[in-house]
Amino acid sequence: MSYPTPVIIQGPAIITFNGYSFYTKGGIKKSLKRDTFDVTTDAYGKVDERLASQITELSFTPAGNIISTAHLNAHFPYSAASIGQSVFNPAGGADLPLVIQTLAGETITYPRAAITKLPTLNLKATDAPLGEMTFTALPASAGQLTSSTVIKTNATASFADTTFDPARIFSAAYQAAWGSTSPFSAMISADGFEFSVDISLKPVTVDMWGVVDMYLESIVASAKFAPANLTETQLDTLLAVQGSSAILPGMSLANAGTDLVITSTPLNVTLKNAGPKDAEYIYTVGQHRFQGVTFVNKRTFTAGAANPLWSFTVNV
Repeated sequence: MSYPTPVIIQGPAIITFNGYSFYTKGGIKKSLKRDTFDVTTDAYGKVDERLASQITELSFTPAGNIISTAHLNAHFPYSAASIGQSVFNPAGGADLPLVIQTLAGETITYPRAAITKLPTLNLKATDAPLGEMTFTALPASAGQLTSSTVIKTNATASFADTTFDPARIFSAAYQAAWGSTSPFSAMISADGFEFSVDISLKPVTVDMWGVVDMYLESIVASAKFAPANLTETQLDTLLAVQGSSAILPGMSLANAGTDLVITSTPLNVTLKNAGPKDAEYIYTVGQHRFQGVTFVNKRTFTAGAANPLWSFTVNV
């Protein structure tokens, strides 16, 4: 008996999207996800399984190559003002294609894609700055599902990207300031600072098409760190757990209206109108007592328009 000759396809790639390149570490993981429905009968039970909808997800951890403030913002393209908008065609714009470029010289192009999971920013001296993120690809807005290019196209093209620079993978010492009062104006962390933006998306389906769009339903920004230069009494003051300045039931956690500003030489991150939500402690040998304090923020508006929840500045 003869067997087919193995075809080994492997090798690294990058993603390009909306004018920017995304270098990765740990590979790009692509999943074709299909929702199906069962056809059942009383006499024979399940007799078939049929397609209802399909999407493609591409997940990866960015290498952390941040070339500019605009490039970092491209990892976080949504804001409070984006709620209710399509993430695939914001403000009625054109489809944004996503291209996987392999170093071996192949391109796989998805004509309509969007970021559907934002990365975490890991702001510390001992790690690259970006966590895992996910893109989702849908069929092109114009075209039929029977088209040979409505989902993706494969082509041969020499790898030509020149944006990678290891010096742009920032690992630096960070500190945070919450207001101008010492010691909260210069707080360090036992394990760096974590900034995250969680989004909720609402898919829209159409019979005979499946998922045709996703709309931004909510967006929440937060920051977390383990204070390493505060006493427990000072942490109680920060959290406003008691006393004349205590946060009482019904009051905003961000009652002070103060930004949390996390700074380093290469990068600054600001969580607007932030306040501490909760804290974790441990009383044991060999571990710092404060395991983490989480800051959240509140929405503010100017003339009825939502103000930014955060801002980034790349300093180098």
